[in-house]
Parts: sequence; C-alpha cells; structure tokens
Amino acid sequence: MNEDIWEEALQEAYATAPTNEVILHTLELRHPSFVDTAIRVVMDIGTSFTVEDEEVFGHYLTLEDSAPDSPQQSVFFQSCMFDLNLPEQKEGSLPSIGIELDNVSRLVIQYLDNAIGQRAPIELTYREYLFSDKEKPQFILGGLTMRQVKANAGKISGTAQFSDLINKSFPSKLYRPDEFRGLTQ
Repeated sequence: MNEDIWEEALQEAYATAPTNEVILHTLELRHPSFVDTAIRVVMDIGTSFTVEDEEVFGHYLTLEDSAPDSPQQSVFFQSCMFDLNLPEQKEGSLPSIGIELDNVSRLVIQYLDNAIGQRAPIELTYREYLFSDKEKPQFILGGLTMRQVKANAGKISGTAQFSDLINKSFPSKLYRPDEFRGLTQ
C-alpha cells in the first residue's frame, strides 16, 4: 500500500519537472453563510467563461468522492493569485498555514462580508491537480479552519489551522474482529 499522501502522477511531475505539465493549486473556502456554493479559486489564468453575465477565468475541476461540498462533481475554480505557506513542524504548537489571496473579486469579498456576523468557522481545503488530469485531485489537504482573517479592497489574508485535533480519534480506523482476525482469541 502506498503510504505517500501525493498521487503517483504528482510525485512524477515534481521529481522530473516536465516542461509540459502544470500543477494547479486550488483553495476551497466553505461557510454556512456562503449561499449555495463554496468559494473556489485556482492559481492559474485558465480559460475564459461567462458566469452570471460576467467574463471570468478559471478551470472546471472534478472534486474527490469525499469532498465536503459537491463530491464527484466538476465545479468551477475561478482564477485568483494566492500565496500559501505550508505548515512548519514545530513542537508544542498546532501546525498553521499562512494564506493570502490577491486581487480578489467583489464576489469573494461579498461572501466574506456575509460570514463576519456568524460564529461558524470558515473551512478550507487545499488541492493540487495536474493540468493533464482535471478529473481528480492529486493531493488534498483538508480539515482546516481559517483564523485571524483580514480583508481589504484587494487582498484577503489569514491563518488556517487544523480543526479540533485533540478530539479526533487516533487511529481513525475502527479495527473490528470480523476484518482483523488477530483481534479475537
């Protein structure tokens, strides 16, 4: 069984750095106040589409089976430049990810304005796709919630942390005697 968190195709793309392969970095933000959809952005110019009578750029990408919103569906990720700093491994502190979204559209700001008045956290999923395979993400980092979100006219920044690590069961697999015969005497 492959213990790596990256799919084999993405490992190959990172290792060999082929000039014809592009890695699409995506973010998905979810909140109860985001009516009917999640905010989905991709760090790539993409293709021109018309959404709600407005020309936007991005990609249609298929979500994984276990996606929290719209599983197995092809959904639109809007083009948006962002910076993501993956967590450092420090003892004694929760891993956190620094996120900055630049040149955010008024559409994204409108969703965040709606979220301000509610106490529910903004959930975040980071995914990596290969340009040649938009049918499944090659890497998924989920279970994150946004903290310390700041927004102005052109930029959103914040910190994402793994949610409720203390109350998660470990290991997450439930070992049953009917599956694992060695557990019975």
